[in-house]
Amino acid sequence: MYGGDQTRTFSGVSKAGVETNLSFKVGGTINRLNVKEGDQLHAGQLIAVLDATDYNLQLDQTKAAQTQAQVQMQNSKSSYDRISQLYETGSVSVNDYEQAKAAYESANAGLSSARKQVQLAEQRVGYTRLRAPIAGRVASLNAEINENVMAGFTILTLTSGSDMEVTVGMPESFISMVKEGGEVEVRFSSMADRNFSGIISEVSYIVGSSSTTYPVTIKLENPSEDIRPGMTANITINLSSESEQETILVPTVAVGEENDENFVYVIKIIRGDTATVHKRIVRLGELTGGGFEITEGLEDGEMVVTAGVSKLTEGLRVKLLQ
Repeated sequence: MYGGDQTRTFSGVSKAGVETNLSFKVGGTINRLNVKEGDQLHAGQLIAVLDATDYNLQLDQTKAAQTQAQVQMQNSKSSYDRISQLYETGSVSVNDYEQAKAAYESANAGLSSARKQVQLAEQRVGYTRLRAPIAGRVASLNAEINENVMAGFTILTLTSGSDMEVTVGMPESFISMVKEGGEVEVRFSSMADRNFSGIISEVSYIVGSSSTTYPVTIKLENPSEDIRPGMTANITINLSSESEQETILVPTVAVGEENDENFVYVIKIIRGDTATVHKRIVRLGELTGGGFEITEGLEDGEMVVTAGVSKLTEGLRVKLLQ
């Protein structure tokens, strides 16, 4: 018997606790690339530069448009001031005054818009220079000099911090048994003689984008500098069923199969050490380290034959071994 708990081992992959994908906010051709995989970067360090020729031309155009808008606004303001004075003395009509006022307000709005266009153009020029937002190490580099990249394309992945995690794909038959905060044991193939402890920090409620399993994240409590992102790990988890009902287990050798049905032989005591055996159709659950889980067909306390099952027949009299 067991209370719904079982230990299973799954394969996973290590990753840094903080991973940042860096990309340009604008597209263009890379003409400078200052880093390589494995480099340690400091915050603000220049990573890559795009050819900014087109963006500088756009900036020059917006600045020229701003100058024109400034001249137009000044002319319209001078006209508005002059007509306002004439309007006060009754020398011009209301219609002339309203037209001068509207022209000035329109020119002022045009100048404000032109200034914003200059600001946007300046930002685009700045976006051609990619810098590290935080200190970290280059985990992967996905671009080369003279390569044309689109806005948002990941140039590199930056890992930072000392925290390490392991991600595991959990089958749907076990995901309901995995709980946040649960303790696990982690072993890496490259460090077979060392055990690491971990805590389940995230349990996904949907399957992964490129798999049919549910991603589970484990945070290592005692990470080592020898652990690097991408290492293969074996994760041993104690899975607890949500059901508190105890489940019957029988050794695998005690289960037979006939006509697409599974059975065991149940022992019925006659007297003393003499008994008879009786075939009982059962339904199997999970195969665990302790044997088959029996979901139907057996009751608590019943004894089953665990050796020589293939030689038994219904009602055969047997003697119990002491």
